[in-house]
Amino acid sequence: MVSDEKEVVLVQGDSLTLPHDSVPYLYTWPGLLQRDLDEFHVVNVGQSEKTTADFSGRLNVHQKRELEYYEPQIVVVQVGIVDCAPRYFRKWEKQLLDLIPVHTVSDGLFFLAKHLRSRSERRSYVDRPTFRANLESYCHRAEKSGVDRIVLVKILQPGTTYSEKNPRIEESISSYNAIIEDVADQFSNAETLRPLADDPTAEKAVIEENTLSDGYHLNRKGHRRLFERLPFV
Repeated sequence: MVSDEKEVVLVQGDSLTLPHDSVPYLYTWPGLLQRDLDEFHVVNVGQSEKTTADFSGRLNVHQKRELEYYEPQIVVVQVGIVDCAPRYFRKWEKQLLDLIPVHTVSDGLFFLAKHLRSRSERRSYVDRPTFRANLESYCHRAEKSGVDRIVLVKILQPGTTYSEKNPRIEESISSYNAIIEDVADQFSNAETLRPLADDPTAEKAVIEENTLSDGYHLNRKGHRRLFERLPFV
């Protein structure tokens, strides 16, 4: 436990917790926590393309640096879209393509596969049973570490641009969000939070005005809205 009176808030997330071209870090919701509320030490270990598999493995030094060593009182977890999104390629296939040194070859293979395949949840990076197990494992670790409050942020509803790009994404989001809800129910110190509104329909109604042009990443207004919805703010 830290010696001063400030609580440590650990943010465990994917690119939704990080800055973008038009959203500097201090305008992201973790940045707003640090900037606007003096009672918290905010530690953001967010990383682009992070999945639940990245923080729920064996307890080596790296894993402990993402939870145990910070001794947080509050943990906010915002991951899931990278886990659940229907894909053209399985993760190992994408990794193999990335290893091909000649871009014209890898781009050609990617183009060919896109015309032979459709996006499928079967090729999601983390399947539903594993997603559940990963979240449960992380919450158990947080509970064992003495975390007072775990906030599991549900996966954001997609905007029009993202839905057009990945037509089955909303179905996947719904099924993975149900898992997040189930996992939270297992832990007395865990709760869920929908990013922008209290239910999917209401969130869908405000998604366009709160996201960037990709229809998913939050703009400044969206980050402010999520920040204000955090249950400990």
